[in-house]
Amino acid sequence: MSISSVLGRRVPYEDVLLPNVSFVNPAFEYHYRRNNETEEEYAERLIHELEAHFLGIGPEKIISFIVEPVVGATSGCVTAPKGYFSGVRSLCDKYGILLHFDEVMCGVGRTGSYFAFEQEDGDVLPDIVTIGKGLGGGYVPLAAMLVNDRIVNTLRQGSSMFNHGHTFQAHPTACSAALAVQKIIRREGLVSRCADLGSKFGQRLHAEFGCCKYVGDVRGRGLFWALEFVKDKKTKTPFEVSVGFGAQIHQMAFDLGVAVYPCVGTVDGVVGDHILLAPPFNISDDELDIIISTLRRAYHEVELHYDNAMRGKMPV
Repeated sequence: MSISSVLGRRVPYEDVLLPNVSFVNPAFEYHYRRNNETEEEYAERLIHELEAHFLGIGPEKIISFIVEPVVGATSGCVTAPKGYFSGVRSLCDKYGILLHFDEVMCGVGRTGSYFAFEQEDGDVLPDIVTIGKGLGGGYVPLAAMLVNDRIVNTLRQGSSMFNHGHTFQAHPTACSAALAVQKIIRREGLVSRCADLGSKFGQRLHAEFGCCKYVGDVRGRGLFWALEFVKDKKTKTPFEVSVGFGAQIHQMAFDLGVAVYPCVGTVDGVVGDHILLAPPFNISDDELDIIISTLRRAYHEVELHYDNAMRGKMPV
């Protein structure tokens, strides 16, 4: 919880959160790239800010930089600008800081490559990768930490022990189920299927929702997409938390037979809302069509309800 920026998750645990965690500006183009910046200039600015942050703390005090290559629930399938992760990798190498990619949501094929970081420019390789959800396919609770030779060799040269084991670590049943899931993913070519279907899915989402009044951004990769909702598309002003625009769409879509993942705090941990769309790897084309058509109906119902409320006809 100490490394989470979602206030709703942090507040109940504030008394026990670690004090030696700091945060940097997110690589979130939709909200934070300046109007006069190119994508490359935005990435360069973020790298300069990150280096200043490292130097402000003291690189010798920093063990790791932790980041999601494609952000999950916190801000909704956000991808970094080109050049950002190669710049981060260079900075971490320069100052002896480990680079840790959190791929619990975006890894294991979800974005159209087995690891999400494989699609970044510059062949960026992390020191640590954490994976989870796609590892067990939802059948068992299982996560894993993957490390490179640099870390393994450091442990070997020291105590040769990994002191963070727990009672149910490497549980045989969970590992067996996860292995079966990975064999199916490989045998049925589901990673490449995520890439192919994801491209079509993304095009459909842009076509259906890109021009909608309250859809500020459509973003994602593979079979991992998000719609962010805003009150004003020109200013990107989010809805008030009390409106719960995304939550209303979630409930309407659910009532119509499609489950989406509603999230809040998109912009700063408090305001902003979006929904996540993460269909199964083996979903059919017809089922994707059902998702699109159902979500379109749900969105327009909520849009109409909100517009009527703003005209004074009914409460939001």
